[in-house]
Amino acid sequence: MLALGNSCTEISARANNDQTLIANEITFTKEPFKASGPMHSPPVKPLSADDLKRVLAKRVNGTLAYTFRQFANMFVVGSAISMGNTVGLVTASPEIEQHQLIPIFPQSYKPTLHEFLDAIGAETCSEWSYDPTNNFLKTDAAEPKPVENMPVFEFKPSSHKQTFTLEIAKDWTSNDHCFFFTYAPSIAPVGMDVYELGTYSCDDKDKEKELFSHLPTDISLEWAKRIKDSATEKDLEKRNVGNYEGVYFESMIPSKLGKDIHWRQWALMAGNRAYIVVSTILPEQEEQILPAVEAMLKTFKAQD
Repeated sequence: MLALGNSCTEISARANNDQTLIANEITFTKEPFKASGPMHSPPVKPLSADDLKRVLAKRVNGTLAYTFRQFANMFVVGSAISMGNTVGLVTASPEIEQHQLIPIFPQSYKPTLHEFLDAIGAETCSEWSYDPTNNFLKTDAAEPKPVENMPVFEFKPSSHKQTFTLEIAKDWTSNDHCFFFTYAPSIAPVGMDVYELGTYSCDDKDKEKELFSHLPTDISLEWAKRIKDSATEKDLEKRNVGNYEGVYFESMIPSKLGKDIHWRQWALMAGNRAYIVVSTILPEQEEQILPAVEAMLKTFKAQD
């Protein structure tokens, strides 16, 4: 799933308790291993603070898919092609390793590596860090030398920091799923979901306002096409969420219950953060559930 875009892919973290990462023919380890046959163990040269800052500011393809482990393996290759640095993503957590990643950024946007790592951390309920010490590379190179320009980032479980607030309707319950929250009434298993879709930026500050104004449309159309292939920008309309300008889409779609269900979604930008709200309601429950959804949307507020 490697796709390169303009400026304004999958490292499988096979990480175990000793934080070993195997990706294609590349293996990172925390300790030099005993050479066997032609294999060698050169150290990965740490990045300076300035070099790390430059790497984190580079833009990458923002596609997320597969498990963290599968994605990390592919990202070893994808990062080298798209940004000129081979990037390692590692974890010692089996839960993070097997977590299924889903797309967050629209295809029209290339996040910085920093934004990309933040998005992966949000999806996996983890925080990432760069540890420049004690990284080694397993290689069969004839004359192994210290490896340069190859940062390795580690993901560790952490508590989720919610980036928005809203007033939950009476008799509704909510659940935190890291980067999205579900809200359900007593009469149905689902009612409304709020997804946190990461932070955004533009290298050219003069174009940032234009970028932010069009991102809700890009996001909304991509999500709409997931449930209705024929959806176009003409099917979208402006509808506010709280005090934020939103882009709205709705459609009747088949459900596993053997009947159509009403799909509604609102995409918005709050500062440099993007969100999408999704509501699915059975037609016979519209009068009971939809007013509560609309009331909660009026109270939506992004946190500073």
